[in-house]
Amino acid sequence: MLQSVGVLCNVLIALGVFNAPYLFRIGGGLTLVALAVPGFIAVRNGFLINKSIQLAATMAREEGFSVPSECQDWGSLAASAYGSRGETVARVCFVGELSSYTVSFLTTIGNLAHHILPLLSIKCWTVVAIVLSTVLSTLSMKFLSYASLLAHVSYAIVFLGLIFTGWENLTADGAEDISDIWNDRLEAMALTSEQLPALPTAFSVFVFCLAGHSVMPTVYSAMADKTRFKQVIMTSYAAAITVYLLVGLSGYFIFGDHTAQVITVNLATDMKTGQDLHHYAWMRTGATLGVIIKLLLCIPLFLNPVTATLEEMMQFKERTRMLLDRSPQEMKQQYRGFSRLLTALWRFAFVAVLGGLGILFQDKVALAVSLVGATFGTALVFVLPITVYVGLARRAGQSFTFCEGMELTVSLLIGVSSGLFAASRCMAQLLTAD
Repeated sequence: MLQSVGVLCNVLIALGVFNAPYLFRIGGGLTLVALAVPGFIAVRNGFLINKSIQLAATMAREEGFSVPSECQDWGSLAASAYGSRGETVARVCFVGELSSYTVSFLTTIGNLAHHILPLLSIKCWTVVAIVLSTVLSTLSMKFLSYASLLAHVSYAIVFLGLIFTGWENLTADGAEDISDIWNDRLEAMALTSEQLPALPTAFSVFVFCLAGHSVMPTVYSAMADKTRFKQVIMTSYAAAITVYLLVGLSGYFIFGDHTAQVITVNLATDMKTGQDLHHYAWMRTGATLGVIIKLLLCIPLFLNPVTATLEEMMQFKERTRMLLDRSPQEMKQQYRGFSRLLTALWRFAFVAVLGGLGILFQDKVALAVSLVGATFGTALVFVLPITVYVGLARRAGQSFTFCEGMELTVSLLIGVSSGLFAASRCMAQLLTAD
């Protein structure tokens, strides 16, 4: 169970944790609502995934099949519910989610690297990230997985840096009394109408953060005791929400109106002026480099399944194999090398397109993360778990009570309406930005 919790927490506690303090700065007390609502629905829909897998397995046994592991991924679950079209839609959501995550990661890397070395623009650093991501994607998945887990140390470094910065500020000569700071922050977080415009952004960012549903079927299939899957979901989400609250509230408490979109920018700075603390700038540089390395190592883990899925949908391997079969014997080696080159070029072009989308956001990291949450995050947290469960339940001949139907309908309406509204606001902000 602990291993399953670790895998799910690895997905849930990711890039969004660095945006959490900024969300409390712009959203105040409403940020708690923006975290609680998607958190509750995400856990509830996680339970639906559990039911969907069990329904698919039961139907497979009734039709004379064994319970295959491939019934425990989104493509096969959607195919069991709605046929080949359902499988295609699920694959599009899967590819879209991982691709959009890559866009937000490339945007963040460009911004963080620019803060370390401002001689190069955000665009230039994003291009560097594109090249490095393409090169890293050629490494083995086993190496990348272990390296990515080790790079989680960067999270601990950021949190320790946050504590140290707060200590230095609060114990410095002439520092404001902690009780006064506390009262000021509580007063700023009081619910007001001025916080409402920030609610869609905060809601969508937390949807992005809590979208662990793409890996839930995989986690379920790997568990020895599958009856404890609900415990895994509740424990993982409780841990993730606790981390977001701790980092978000402590970061906002320390930096207040100077809280940056990515909290690493605030490390080793004065909480009153936002200026650097003398002799401690190295801490921010080290923490930022750690986060950049972590994100760079995560991108190939997203890209490899995406490119593999796209190549399967385009029948890329089958077509190159046909080319090899039809080629003369003396030309086979050259065609084989050409096929590898073609694969590398199209993958680089794909990453370049994603990086180009990332460049559009410039320094608006929170906006990029919010747009990802409003689109594919909404699909994976709200839409896909509910629609797949309904389709499987109907195929199994199960009916819904009025309360169950209302619960599913309300969850779906909340997700779709909030996602559409947040996505429209994000696009409007992006188009009207300087």
